[in-house]
Amino acid sequence: MSDDLYSGNEPYGQSEQLESSQRRMALMGLLRGRWHWAALLAVLLATAGGYVGYNSQKDIYQARTYIEFKPDYSDVPVAIADLSLYEPYVTFVNGERRRFKSRENVEKAMAQPEWQEHLANRPDDLPEITISSFAGAISMDQPAEKNETIFTVSFEDEDANTARAAINSLLLAYRQMQQQAQTTSYGENIRMLTDRVRESERERAAIEAQIKQVIPDEDVENLKTRRSFLQGLKTNLEFELNDIDLTLKPFMSLQDTGDQTTVRDMLMRDPQYKSLLDQKKGIEETLVQMTEIYGWGPSNRNVQQVQRQLGLVDRKIAEFEAAWLESDTQQAEAKLPPQIQELMARKQVMLEKVEELDTQIADLTNKLTAVSEMVRNSSDLGARILSDKDKISKFKDTVGFVQAEEISRVIIGPPAVTPAEPYNAGKRTQLAGVGAIGGFFMGFGLVMCVGLLDRRMRHVEDTASLQDTNVLGILPTLPADLKEPEDAETAAHCVHHIRTLLQIGGSNRVFSVTSPSAGSGKSSLATALGMSFAATGARTLVIDCDLVGAGLTRRMGTVVHEPLETVVRRHSMLDDASLASAVTQSTATGRALDAVLLDSGLMDREQLDAAIRLQRDTAL
Repeated sequence: MSDDLYSGNEPYGQSEQLESSQRRMALMGLLRGRWHWAALLAVLLATAGGYVGYNSQKDIYQARTYIEFKPDYSDVPVAIADLSLYEPYVTFVNGERRRFKSRENVEKAMAQPEWQEHLANRPDDLPEITISSFAGAISMDQPAEKNETIFTVSFEDEDANTARAAINSLLLAYRQMQQQAQTTSYGENIRMLTDRVRESERERAAIEAQIKQVIPDEDVENLKTRRSFLQGLKTNLEFELNDIDLTLKPFMSLQDTGDQTTVRDMLMRDPQYKSLLDQKKGIEETLVQMTEIYGWGPSNRNVQQVQRQLGLVDRKIAEFEAAWLESDTQQAEAKLPPQIQELMARKQVMLEKVEELDTQIADLTNKLTAVSEMVRNSSDLGARILSDKDKISKFKDTVGFVQAEEISRVIIGPPAVTPAEPYNAGKRTQLAGVGAIGGFFMGFGLVMCVGLLDRRMRHVEDTASLQDTNVLGILPTLPADLKEPEDAETAAHCVHHIRTLLQIGGSNRVFSVTSPSAGSGKSSLATALGMSFAATGARTLVIDCDLVGAGLTRRMGTVVHEPLETVVRRHSMLDDASLASAVTQSTATGRALDAVLLDSGLMDREQLDAAIRLQRDTAL
């Protein structure tokens, strides 16, 4: 038959199903013939696993109560939706949880009368409870809801009364610690706030002294009033200057000529005058940019500096124009009216006054800038002093009532009761189930490992693993006392089938039958194949190559004796020359050696019969 289990022509899905079926058959093959052992071992191991799993843990009792940690909303306008994101509350809760499980609280709990009384009645067969084991049995669970403030506290032990006494002693010790901590905290807060008020008052006094150094004879409001007054004077002078410019504009031209050339046009021919006008234009553009684009007001230091520069340039232009008019002969001939000359002189005086006002306003602005920061710091310190004094007053009103839980942020729940049933009963059942399931599959696994180590083929299905071997056929196992004709017919058919495949498969005339171990049936198969070949009329020679066991020889009832020549020579029945002559004659004539010895008279009948009997007693 073909040695290929999968030819590669099947669809991909069929090949996967075939591989899956082969793997399943391989696993089932490991249990073939061993199902009863696997079932027995699985039941035994499942029972043992369930017993070990259930007894792997002892009964544990858990006493439970709760502690509520209230959030402090004094610093926030509304309640927090998710307290886990409110850092002050998280910090407060973590500190209280550490305090509850601290060594100090555990030692105080173990010193409580209720715990000492229970410890005296605790069963002797239970393990001793130390500070470390006591602390390790404490747990505090987070609330399920994100905005919940109640935390569950519990204590676990093998004895139900021990769990109850431990959790109640813990609550009592924690209440004492918490009340003591509250009292200490209020006192520390009062001392801290008092020290801060004193420090703030010293800082405020130092700032007031600095303000007096800058403005010794005035206060900030007077400085602001003076600056506003000077700014108003400057604005009025600027309005008057604009009116004078409008009045002088018609007279700033040459009246005695027929052309329209003005004095300003003649002045523009002077490079110095033109440079002053360009400088004024640049300053005006800068001032417009500061006031309209940047939005700076008239009290801004940079705006005031630019305004002083503009006033200085205006004064230089006016001086240049006056000097030019006085020195130019044509302007003298123009005979300007006296009121115009008076207006020009007045304009010069007003420009100087504007420059003086700019200087005074800038000085006041600098003082106000230096003092305003100090005033703001002094005002902030004053507000903090008032707030701290108000807190001190509240702490003093509260410190006498810190023992009442109504004003505490920590609310301790009622005492715990003795638990009625073990806390881990369900877990022990689960462990028993896991152990039983594990033991059940372990029983099958061990038997499958034995089958994996046993490489012998005991069943027809075992040959499915021989993918690289040509299988001629499979012979059934027959009992020693074969009584059923059908079994004999099946065995004969299998042997004839194998013989037919050997005849068809090639031109070989010599076949060897072997096996890796004794008793596997190679002698029986060689005998049966020899008889099958002989039944077809083929000349058949069956050779037993097992020189030690000689199983084929015994099965055929055939014994090969030593040659007669060797027996005669060994027992010295003839001399060597006579025996050699008889052997040569036997070989030449093809007659048997015993007939040659009798006819030649070298041995009589009695001697020859004795030699033949000796030969029958030998075997190769």
